[in-house]
Amino acid sequence: MPLPADNRLIIALDVPDAVAGLQLAETLGDAVSFYKIGLGMLTGGGLALANELKGELGKRIFLDLKLFDIPATIEAAVTSPAGMVNLEAVATPQVVATT
Repeated sequence: MPLPADNRLIIALDVPDAVAGLQLAETLGDAVSFYKIGLGMLTGGGLALANELKGELGKRIFLDLKLFDIPATIEAAVTSPAGMVNLEAVATPQVVATT
């Protein structure tokens, strides 16, 4: 399914912490509607940032966490606020089917 034009650009929030990520998103404003949060940012407040970007600013979120676990754990991890999740090619069919 093709993405709308305003969702084709995904900005990677590869910055030191959630405060810097929020500052970048606020600086970019309405010019960007889609952000990627990776595993490094996750430990620096990334989930709180994802919730704030989605809930308060109406942004879309791509959690690029490269998860590899049992299907139920992955399903629980990606339930929200992600609009897109990266699944590695080594994921089992059960993992792919549940996410």
